[in-house]
Amino acid sequence: MQAKYLSQIGGLTVEDCIRRILQSVMTAELARQYSFFGRRNKLPFNGLQLKSVVYGMLFIYFMPFTKCLQYYSSANWLKNVLH
Repeated sequence: MQAKYLSQIGGLTVEDCIRRILQSVMTAELARQYSFFGRRNKLPFNGLQLKSVVYGMLFIYFMPFTKCLQYYSSANWLKNVLH
């Protein structure tokens, strides 16, 4: 998967962009297996190459982009993915 493809998904805000990207590359079933840091017997999203690609792309298009916002947006989507 390339950052160029992900950048074309877009969004109105950083949070919206992360939500739309993750929805397009992860099924709900797969996303439920992850939490940001791998807590509660889940796999860590933080260690995935996908996270690095998404955040690298967002850093280019949404400056300034803080680590706190990265964590909050991704963790919130993973936590609230539909069952």
